[in-house]
Amino acid sequence: MLVIHGIWAYGAAQVWAEDSALPAQAPPRRGRPSRAPRPHPFAALPDELADAVADALAGAGLAGLPRKAVDDEITLRLPSAADGPLPSPGLVRLPAEGAAGTAVAVPAIRRPSLAAWRVPVLAFGPADAMLVLESLAGLMPGDTVADGSLGYLAAIARFAADLAARGRVIPALIEEDDGWAARWRPVLSAADARHARELAAAMPPACRALADGAADAAPGPLFADMLDALADASVRSRLPAALLPARRGRRPARIGVAERVVLSLTGSEPLVEVADAADERESRDLAAAFAAWLASAAFPAGESRASFRLVEPPAGEGGAGDCDAWRVEFSLQSAEDPSLMLLAADVWAGAGYGWLSGGLVANTRHPEEELLAGCYRSCFALVEPRGIKTVAFPSISTGAYGFPMERAAGIALRETKHFLEQDRSVEKVILVCFGARALEIHQAAFREICV
Repeated sequence: MLVIHGIWAYGAAQVWAEDSALPAQAPPRRGRPSRAPRPHPFAALPDELADAVADALAGAGLAGLPRKAVDDEITLRLPSAADGPLPSPGLVRLPAEGAAGTAVAVPAIRRPSLAAWRVPVLAFGPADAMLVLESLAGLMPGDTVADGSLGYLAAIARFAADLAARGRVIPALIEEDDGWAARWRPVLSAADARHARELAAAMPPACRALADGAADAAPGPLFADMLDALADASVRSRLPAALLPARRGRRPARIGVAERVVLSLTGSEPLVEVADAADERESRDLAAAFAAWLASAAFPAGESRASFRLVEPPAGEGGAGDCDAWRVEFSLQSAEDPSLMLLAADVWAGAGYGWLSGGLVANTRHPEEELLAGCYRSCFALVEPRGIKTVAFPSISTGAYGFPMERAAGIALRETKHFLEQDRSVEKVILVCFGARALEIHQAAFREICV
């Protein structure tokens, strides 16, 4: 009987197995005492492991993948007794028999402790892991069974695939050990972030058993590393061969780093060629711009956010070339369910009360406050791409909509302060106050928030 396990380590899904046909105890050490990790006594050998995994994947048409996987060895910290690692609960051994056919008594196991053991593994890169994990986790019980660690890794793979299918990803430029790499990074909505926290908290101890120090790490970083890698692989599997049209005419003497990044966002090779110091500077600028984009794309921690939506004209009204028939709607979007959106006009009319969570929650913004903050954020988002150096705002919403001036001033200054802390390209932001009272209120808010 084989029990197949999985762990995410070194950027790949590492698959290993316990074999009930192998000795349950490790042979005694010879010579001087040593703390060096010993071979796991009943870990399946590489060839047997590859055969078992190939048989398990044959039904899904993936039997060739184990032969292409990297044959390696990793060290795990596993619950152990004095004479060897303890078997996992799924490993069934027949009782040993004595000379007369009677069962031999198994000595009682003292309190187990963690010890390091070397196990042979098959390492599947992110692209292959997306295919392999789901099939292995769904194995029917028999001579080969799947440990719960495989089911957990498969759940992360499904989450990554779902994010890619919903377009919840944006590109990034990452400096890795081998150089600059173009990657796709997941962007979590509030509901996605909650699901991610639940998955990370549910990580089995077996998935944190790597004996290089990571075993003591919090599950969050390990989960994030796997989700990033699998989301990147999932997006690449869905994209066409190239995102840019074929170049016509003579090839230029130099292709910009930005174009190289776009080319590296598809296919299996994410590395971006960086030839000289100018490329290095451009790469760092692009990486910073992508990082800022990722930070701004993250869903806020609150119950809602302001959002834009491009609305297609109804059937029979205009066509693709009729720009006047299309509308841009400014709405408030629920963080709990992003499909729920309330138009700005309805929010200003008071329809937002109780819409988000059955009532206002302590220490949270009113819907109108969140929408007003989104107005400022959306304006600031248009500034940097256009090279604008000076921005001027009226006291938005305090006129015809009757938004309380004191709250509006605080929102305007907090959003302005946050933007200026992130972006140094804007030289001046002007808040236009109509009347002495408006000026006094904004000055008081400035002293409270910005000084």
